[in-house]
Amino acid sequence: MPESCVVWQPAKTTDGMGGETVEYTWTHSYPCRVASNGIPQQYLAAAKLMDRTAYMVTLPYDADVKDGDHLEIVLTGLTLEVMGVVRGVTWQTAIRALCQKVD
Repeated sequence: MPESCVVWQPAKTTDGMGGETVEYTWTHSYPCRVASNGIPQQYLAAAKLMDRTAYMVTLPYDADVKDGDHLEIVLTGLTLEVMGVVRGVTWQTAIRALCQKVD
């Protein structure tokens, strides 16, 4: 895969006043491929409603990536939030994460 990314996973802590704060912790780095085409139409429509750009990130089959994680694309500095992960069942060679840009 031509690019690489760093996975940042969220950790919630209480702030002592009844609220929570979210901090992201670096967990892994993986080779990846980022694309803004080949995304199913229903996801493109949802992203458009939220005024977001959708991206599909392909990662190795054993990547530890979950909904809500942030992926920082090393080459471009682009930070994406994972909205969902598509995993195969048998003979899985990669996973695909549907993402949106973090502002």
